[in-house]
Amino acid sequence: MFRDLNVYWIRAKEVPGWTPDLVEDSDEEELSCLDNHKFVYPVATFIDDGSIIEELEAMQSTEEQLPSNSEQPLSSFLSPPTMGKLKGALFGPEESSSFGYQESNETPPLKRSVEVIDVEDISDLSSNKKQLVVPKKEKEFLSDHRPILLRESAHDYGPVPFRFFHHWIHLEGFNDFVTSTWNSAPSVDSNGMRNLAGKLKFLKAHIKIWIKDNKSETVSTIANLKKELNQLDAVIDKGTGTEVEAEKRMEVLAALRNIDHIHSMDLAQKAKIKWSIEGDENSNFFHGILNKKRNQMNIRGITIDGVWKEQPNDVKQEFLSHFQDRFAKPSERRANIDMRFPKTISEDQSQDLEREVSKQEIKTAVWGCGTDKSPGPDGFSFGFYRHFWPVIEHDVYMAVNHFFIHGEIPPGCNSSFIALIPKVPDANLVKDFRPISLIGSIYKIIAKILSNRLVNVLGDIVNEVQSAFIAERQMLDGPFILNEILQWCTKKKKKTLIFKVDFEKAFDSIRWDFLDDVLKEFGFRCKWRNWIQSCLTSSKGSILVNGCPTNEFQFYKGLKQGDPLSPFLFILVMESLHLSFQRIVNAGMFKGIVLDQSLCLSHMFYADDAIFLGEWSDGNISTLIHVLKCFFHASGLKINLNKSKIMGINVESAQVIQAAAKLGCLVLKCPFYYLGTRVGGSMTRVQAWQEIVEKVKSRLSKWKSKTLSIGGRLTLLKSVLGSIPVFHMSIFKVPSKVLHILESIRSHFFNGHDPGSKKASWVKWNNVLTDKKRGGLGVSSLFALNRGLMIKWVWKFLSQKDSLWTKVIVAIHGVGGKIHSEWTSTGKSCWLLILSKVRSLQRKGMYVFDYLTHKMGNGE
Repeated sequence: MFRDLNVYWIRAKEVPGWTPDLVEDSDEEELSCLDNHKFVYPVATFIDDGSIIEELEAMQSTEEQLPSNSEQPLSSFLSPPTMGKLKGALFGPEESSSFGYQESNETPPLKRSVEVIDVEDISDLSSNKKQLVVPKKEKEFLSDHRPILLRESAHDYGPVPFRFFHHWIHLEGFNDFVTSTWNSAPSVDSNGMRNLAGKLKFLKAHIKIWIKDNKSETVSTIANLKKELNQLDAVIDKGTGTEVEAEKRMEVLAALRNIDHIHSMDLAQKAKIKWSIEGDENSNFFHGILNKKRNQMNIRGITIDGVWKEQPNDVKQEFLSHFQDRFAKPSERRANIDMRFPKTISEDQSQDLEREVSKQEIKTAVWGCGTDKSPGPDGFSFGFYRHFWPVIEHDVYMAVNHFFIHGEIPPGCNSSFIALIPKVPDANLVKDFRPISLIGSIYKIIAKILSNRLVNVLGDIVNEVQSAFIAERQMLDGPFILNEILQWCTKKKKKTLIFKVDFEKAFDSIRWDFLDDVLKEFGFRCKWRNWIQSCLTSSKGSILVNGCPTNEFQFYKGLKQGDPLSPFLFILVMESLHLSFQRIVNAGMFKGIVLDQSLCLSHMFYADDAIFLGEWSDGNISTLIHVLKCFFHASGLKINLNKSKIMGINVESAQVIQAAAKLGCLVLKCPFYYLGTRVGGSMTRVQAWQEIVEKVKSRLSKWKSKTLSIGGRLTLLKSVLGSIPVFHMSIFKVPSKVLHILESIRSHFFNGHDPGSKKASWVKWNNVLTDKKRGGLGVSSLFALNRGLMIKWVWKFLSQKDSLWTKVIVAIHGVGGKIHSEWTSTGKSCWLLILSKVRSLQRKGMYVFDYLTHKMGNGE
């Protein structure tokens, strides 16, 4: 590539079995939407004479006589035969549209350096200017079909905010510099939070200067070390070297390795690969991950009112306007939920929530935050806080203590960046991006302390129908219950309604005044509620567009995704929906699924994933929609009917379609996914696992296998690949053929072989699956993992008597859950399939219940 000349040369060589995906849409659509594009194309192999070049050279000699804005086509300057050859060279045979690459065995007629020739109006594709780049080399891998369409666009979105990198800690003199700079920072404010923010700002300015100087010194140091190494090698190669030169050479190599190691730490933090091992941090794998992330996260433009916009100011303003409207102040008029909550926090719990903060509690909160999380506007990660904790501990304590004493957050101390995560590939609309808040370190410590206190009381006031973020409740409880209910309703031939609700921008829509009312009804006292309101009302944000922040705006509603407090506050809001809907069920206005005399199930929540169940009837459907609309007027949580889905069990499809059309929602069909797990259908078939197999294959692309060392591949196998199918493996028995396919994929990846390759393996896969104590590598066997996860449900059934899923099992299968009973058929019941596996192990001499015993711990 020649970037300065705006000339791009692409070398394409033959790769068997590879078909490049160059243009997703048709060529005509792509060309019509581009303003500036270039054809980068070498001379085609089927041009066997120099007639084109001769005419082009003749045209070039008269180029100065032509007006610069000439719109005459190239065909007016070239003869028809030559024009036809040129079109053939550019676009290939008309009957062929596939891409292929081959090496020319003939010497091209051109014997000169790279020539850039302006070509206009070729085959009437566009009136825009193109460039034909002709190579100077005699033999190249050349395309014999169509040109490669490139587009160059460089837009400056502004300066990138400061960010602390962990490898700085390992630079010589950096620790002492930070300590001296922090101690010399002025303390001009009695407000602890403003004082800490001022010191961080002061340190940040000085770090920028220090790092800039260090980078220039590092470049010269590397050059000097390489020069010295070459000199030492020359002396040693001549045979005149001594032990002094050999030792000196080792010192030089160690210095170079240390610099490279520091650089690799920088890449590891940017790539955010948690499972990496030493030796792979600076590999092609990490560079590939970085390039992929940058490509996916890069915002090239936005469609505004049907018009594509690329100018940075236009793009940033559109995002700013959108999020200002999303978090704008809601209407003062709202509905009130007049009801008393049956469960409230106790007086002791209130006092514990409002206790004074201690240094140990602050330290626990700091250590509870991830060290490699993206920082907020202040730019400092919690890796910085941990490393320099002895230096900054007092200032952090004074800042946090100020909040817990005065209950207020000064302006600027609760600012956040909003990172934009694409929800769909090739996102080009503002709504196609999911906002994730990157909050500042000072506020995050406060929010972490509040969330650590709040989580201790949630289990006492939140009903069992909610399974998110509460101790001894799991995400898989919901899918497990749904599978059992679907099987039970099908077997009993009960007409059942299942309504899967999608809330529109759930976290961003919560009204703060409604949240305060909910906290008050749960018994939270004024001091705690004032702390929560201070955290909410002081929040401001700016959107990061290609790394550059927009202007700051004020939040007036919503809970920030990325705030440690948000999930727990949202659970309390959803608990108010549960209580409201339960009153409707108790009043007989909505009929749920009556499993037995003690259990009637009508809804289940996991954060904003809500699913309602009941008898199929028009009255149930209308009541449900009415309740959700009333809840919207009170809380701000609006149901998105366009994405919500309705399903009927033992109900004619015409009735379900009619109900969906009346509501304006979608039809839900079995099997479907709930919380990432498949619900309904038969998981004993190989086809049911095909999607999971493809997902594993996609995570094991060929380039990962080729760019990772065997140690990196082993670490990837242990930490990532085993977790991909774990949800399904926790509930369903995996067919033996699927297990064989998955193990084959893992084996080929570990050995660095292509999928389907029959190359010999250096290590037997059974040895890889063997425990380390027995000489293996300790990779989990998927067969053993599947059985262990399934049997764990038996342990949960015996140990968690009060959980909702246990009550469902008892209601459907009896008091003992048929653990020691006989049954004729398992059907599609997940529970009975698990018990059948337990009995299968017993027939082989392994008695599972002998291993299920109570064990007294020490509380750690």
